[in-house]
Amino acid sequence: MASNPHIIIDAYNLIHRAKDLRDILQENLEHSREALLLRLETYRQKKKVQITVVFDGDSVGVHPAQNRSGLHVVFSRFPQKADPIIKNMVRRSKNRRSILVVSSDRSVADYARSMGAKSMAAEEFYQRFLIFERVNPLSEKYDRNLSEAEVKNWMDIFNRRDVPRKDK
Repeated sequence: MASNPHIIIDAYNLIHRAKDLRDILQENLEHSREALLLRLETYRQKKKVQITVVFDGDSVGVHPAQNRSGLHVVFSRFPQKADPIIKNMVRRSKNRRSILVVSSDRSVADYARSMGAKSMAAEEFYQRFLIFERVNPLSEKYDRNLSEAEVKNWMDIFNRRDVPRKDK
């Protein structure tokens, strides 16, 4: 009997390999984590998979594990890295074949495969599954093209005279 897929993500490894998330990280650590989690929430809701996101702990304080929109978010205890936590999760799993470990860290990926789990490089996972995930879930429901009359109406509301015209 096969169980539901379980994706375990080496979070900072993924953030550092996705250009847009890395750019956010350079500005603000918390915002980069949030951007990743929002994309993963959207992905999880669409794919109905179990996702565990493992972050390296920091010296600022202890972050308790949390469940967030179906994501299980874990922080290692400083100075421990995420790697031993990920390896332990794989080792303790009763159904390793259902696990996909997302990390470009060779030791983590090799360990996962040696234990019967699958692994995928962080770059590949991001390119295949997350790069097009939109952070705003309302966009699918409400985004649509406006007619020329609607554009003119909105431009008039905002007192703009330079209404764009469609070429005919």
